[in-house]
Amino acid sequence: MKRERDDAAGALAAYRDSLEIVERLASRDPDNTELQRDLSVGNTKVGNALKDQENWPAALSAYRQALAQAQALADGDPDNTEWQRDLSVSLEKVAGVLAIQGDRKGALKLYLDSFTIVDRLARLDPANSDWQRDLSITLSEIGMLKAKQRDIKGARKAFEDSLDIRQQLAQSDPENATWQRDLVVAMIDYSQVARNPKAVLSEALERTLELDRSGRLAPRYKFMIKFLQDRLARTK
Repeated sequence: MKRERDDAAGALAAYRDSLEIVERLASRDPDNTELQRDLSVGNTKVGNALKDQENWPAALSAYRQALAQAQALADGDPDNTEWQRDLSVSLEKVAGVLAIQGDRKGALKLYLDSFTIVDRLARLDPANSDWQRDLSITLSEIGMLKAKQRDIKGARKAFEDSLDIRQQLAQSDPENATWQRDLVVAMIDYSQVARNPKAVLSEALERTLELDRSGRLAPRYKFMIKFLQDRLARTK
């Protein structure tokens, strides 16, 4: 709730208090895997609050701690899909901060490591929409980094694969506003390397306007309308 209200300092204090409790419990029962997972989740939440404050070194430290804990659990039981997903999330948390700090090579390596996990999970259960969405997000992040590295072919492939997944999700449930918005975001990403970016952005804008007309565009996302209008105006 404090994070939702932009009280990053208050959120950080609450997360640290919670983590302190879990650390005490885990020290008494180091073989309890539930508590070990709680440690990883707790460090991730601390990292999130530090990231909100743009304290990148401290956020990275917290995320790396969470990653080490998630890695230990995942290594201990490779068949535990929940722990494998936790590991992919932790990899991407670290990667996100590295990208912000300018270490694109390091960030891309971690996103590719995460891709190996989420791609395997998505193939294990193609009907699991959460895992499919995870895969689309990871592909998008890979596409962004490849685009920044001027690997246009690689970026286009990643964005196209992400877009394909989000189109399938959006078509499977037209009333799911999150998946419809995800599709718009994928179109915006893809427009960076599309051969006809104006057509892609025009469709993205029309979908966003339809979400707004139908009352499914939350107030915090209404900025997307002007963003797309401005992007279209600058696109040849």
